[in-house]
Amino acid sequence: MTELKDVLKPIPVEERLPQREDCDKEDRCWLWRTDGVEEFWELAILPYKVHEYNESSLWNYTHWLPHYAIPYPQ
Repeated sequence: MTELKDVLKPIPVEERLPQREDCDKEDRCWLWRTDGVEEFWELAILPYKVHEYNESSLWNYTHWLPHYAIPYPQ
């Protein structure tokens, strides 16, 4: 079975961070969140200093997708 992350071509946070047009009206986009054990897509507001967050947190955001890439139930 093909995983969603393999089909959508996620953008590495090291390459570029999302811009306003990538986020919904609540400033959220899809973030690939991992701690080395669990991995999942999370619709969240990107931390302002994502690189510092990744170094100081148990979680690590490695990739992102625009808010419209994964349908979200209303």
